[in-house]
Amino acid sequence: HNRNEVLLKLGNGIREAREKKHISQVTLTLMLYDYGFKVSKDTIISYELGRVNIPSATLFIIVTILDMDLTALMEKLGKTLNKIDM
Repeated sequence: HNRNEVLLKLGNGIREAREKKHISQVTLTLMLYDYGFKVSKDTIISYELGRVNIPSATLFIIVTILDMDLTALMEKLGKTLNKIDM
C-alpha cells in the first residue's frame, strides 16, 4: 500500500513537471530515446499513474529533461517514505 503511494506521488510529480513544460508523453519518449532509453508512451503513462517502478537511470534522465526540483520531490516523497515500516 505505502509503496504504491510513493510510486503514485512520484508519477504525479513527473506528470506535473511534464505538463508545466508543455511536453507531451510522446515527446518525452522521444527525448528519452535521444539519451538511449527506449521507453514507450504506455510506459510513461504507467510511470505517471504509479503502476510500475521507474528504473533509477531512467528516473534521473526524466528529472534532468523536465528540469525537476529533485530536493522538493524527495521532500515530498520523504513524507510518504517516513510512514513505511522498514
